[in-house]
Formats: sequence, C-alpha cells, structure tokens
Amino acid sequence: MPVDGYWNRVIFSDESKVEIGLDNRVYIWRRAGEEWLPASTSPPPRKRLGVMIWGCITFNRVGTLDFLEGSINALKYTDILEDNLWPVVARHFPQNNNIIQDNNAAIHRAQKVMEYRVKNKIKTLLWPAQSPDLNII
Repeated sequence: MPVDGYWNRVIFSDESKVEIGLDNRVYIWRRAGEEWLPASTSPPPRKRLGVMIWGCITFNRVGTLDFLEGSINALKYTDILEDNLWPVVARHFPQNNNIIQDNNAAIHRAQKVMEYRVKNKIKTLLWPAQSPDLNII
C-alpha cells in the first residue's frame, strides 16, 4: 500500500490537561494613569483552573473534542472511545479501514482497554511507548 494511502487511514488521538494559575506570574491589563489603582497593584485571588480534553484528527478532517472531568482510568478511556471515536469512524471511514494512533500511555494499554479494542476490532498504529511529543495533535 502506498505511504500516502496508509496515512489517510490514521486517526490521531490524544488527551491533554490545560491548566492556568500554576505559576506566580500575574498579568494585569490597564490603561495609562491606572498604574497605582488598587486593582492594578494587588493580585487577584489565586485560582487554579483546568480542563482535560480528548481530541482526534484525521489526514483530511477534524475529528471530535471531548471535555473530560476527573482522572482517566481504563473504564473512562473506553467510554471516551465509545462516545467519540465511533462517530469519526462512521463519518470518515465507512469501510472501517481506519487505524487509531495514541501516545501509548499506560492507560491506553490497560487490559480492559486492550479487551475493548479486540472486541471492537480497533486497529492500532504501532507507536513508541509514552511518546506524546511525536503526536501530530
């Protein structure tokens, strides 16, 4: 099979946590003359905000995004695949000739996840262990 035909079949997926409020930097936007107003000199209350996101893309299309709550375990990861992967497969790969790529994190190789993949005939791209920096997302 030609290389371009192979990569046309891959669904790249990844999850990432985005957080703000982790460092001590405080950025305050103000107009000229407002430098010494109390709102400009005292930092706002410190809050840590974060969201976990799972997403996927294909060679020609954008896949889905899912905003997740809490930590991800094997059961939650199979739920993510169930809720978000199948619509992309149905929409862009009606012949089910797709290959899933993930960053090979430990949760992606948990026994329950592997059983789910076998049961649902999900083909997976061979990928170096825990290599998020190589993911196209």
